[in-house]
Amino acid sequence: MLHKTRGIVLGYISYKENSIIAKVYTEEFGLRSYIVNSVKSSKKGNKMAYFQSLSILEMVVYENQNKEIQRISELKLFLPFKSIPFHPFKIIIAMFLAELLIKCLKEESANSAKFSFLVEQIALFDQIKEHIEDFHIDFMLKLSSFLGFAPNQLKDFNSAGVLMDSRQSKIVNNLINFNKMPLNGADRFQLLELLIRYYQYHLDNFGAFKSVNVLREVVHN
Repeated sequence: MLHKTRGIVLGYISYKENSIIAKVYTEEFGLRSYIVNSVKSSKKGNKMAYFQSLSILEMVVYENQNKEIQRISELKLFLPFKSIPFHPFKIIIAMFLAELLIKCLKEESANSAKFSFLVEQIALFDQIKEHIEDFHIDFMLKLSSFLGFAPNQLKDFNSAGVLMDSRQSKIVNNLINFNKMPLNGADRFQLLELLIRYYQYHLDNFGAFKSVNVLREVVHN
């Protein structure tokens, strides 16, 4: 049966010569995998740009609950990006956020509030021109609310076995209370590692990140 839904692209793998299998978080069905045929073919118009990290699509899809991989009948961009594909920091941060979401979004059911939050945050990320290097930190804190383990005070980190020195404690406390303080590259990366450990405590099979080292080299220096 055909359905209309929006979806956020989280990643893809190549399949055969001109096709891919894309991981997409959809508004109507939660996390789905879609095979997209001839997406790399110049004869049908190369649509690989549609499947860059965090792209938001409008799709008509086939939904068969008995199949692990679904198919897309029609697609177009819901929100054409103006800056993410053209800004080196944003490209790397988008890759990290997509990897984060793959680890966090496991459900196969609709969650309109979570989907709306993600669309709003991605649209904001495309628009911002300042403090780009801090966006993923703020995003992780906000996302934790939708995942059910938002830290309300420092002891929430301590309870999760995440230990901090006095400066780190001050930074985290300010973030929890929505008070910004200047961060240097070392501060930012240490804070990212603290948040990753916090997520690892709360989510099973969270694992390590492939994109963290690139993030550190490009964004956190």
